[in-house]
Amino acid sequence: MKFNIMYLRMVKKIACTFVLLTVVVSFASAQDDIVKCLKSSFKSGNIKELSQYMGSRTEIAFNGDKKIYEKASAEQILGNFLLENKPKDFQILHQGASKEGLKFYIGEMTAATGIHRVLVYLRNNDGKVLIETIDISKE
Repeated sequence: MKFNIMYLRMVKKIACTFVLLTVVVSFASAQDDIVKCLKSSFKSGNIKELSQYMGSRTEIAFNGDKKIYEKASAEQILGNFLLENKPKDFQILHQGASKEGLKFYIGEMTAATGIHRVLVYLRNNDGKVLIETIDISKE
């Protein structure tokens, strides 16, 4: 009987560890996908692909002026910005995490109109990584 209890506890610990590792790996993989998409979207000027990582509402800021937009409006606003500021290149300069669990990426978009700093905050929302905020400011 004692052996069975110890065995069950060990199986439970192994199962919990496996589930935790699976969640961590899938979260990291989702972040990698978003980073690749972020780079390609801001480099090509096509925001359509990036919008799949937006929730129903996304905060977008231009030079400190912040507003919260529904997904379709956010996509249109960012698309218009990229049309007006034709991208030439985009690079991720820094990444990190806040104490509250937000992941962030700081990038630099070189455009025909100059250099723009792009700050993107990601949040884990029920196991899915979503863009919470995109903050763009001209250097």
